[in-house]
Formats: sequence, structure tokens, C-alpha cells
Amino acid sequence: MYRFQVRATTQPGDRIALVGSSPQLGAWDPCRCVWLQTDPDRYPLWWVELPLGPADGTSSPLSSGEGLEETPRLEHDSSQ
Repeated sequence: MYRFQVRATTQPGDRIALVGSSPQLGAWDPCRCVWLQTDPDRYPLWWVELPLGPADGTSSPLSSGEGLEETPRLEHDSSQ
């Protein structure tokens, strides 16, 4: 199980998603992204837990206010 986390200050109604090369991460299709969650006690920390293996590729966080906005890719670190 992998836990992806990001600290991001957002505006009310904004959402953060993750997209990557593996099918579990949407196969680089923003329409099939995985949405991160937060709560009032942990904000501005956003997270999602996924059952991914080391060969599941790279990922790139997305932010969503009035649509999806791609940010630079993060290479998967299989050492963790």
C-alpha cells in the first residue's frame, strides 16, 4: 500500500488529484485521475492510499479549481 501526500493550501471548493502511468493512477488520463482527500484536522495535508507495486510507474499531482491543471511530474521512488 502506498500513501501519496501533498501539503497544499487551497481555496474552498478546490480539489487535488493524482495521475500517473499505471492503470491505477489513470494511465496519464486526467479524466481517470485519483482524487486526494483532506479533512479539517489535517488540512493543508491531502492524501490517498493506493495498492501499488514498485513497477507502477511515475505520478504527477494535479490541482482542480476550475478544471485540472498539470504540475511537473514526480518520479516514483521505489526505495521507499
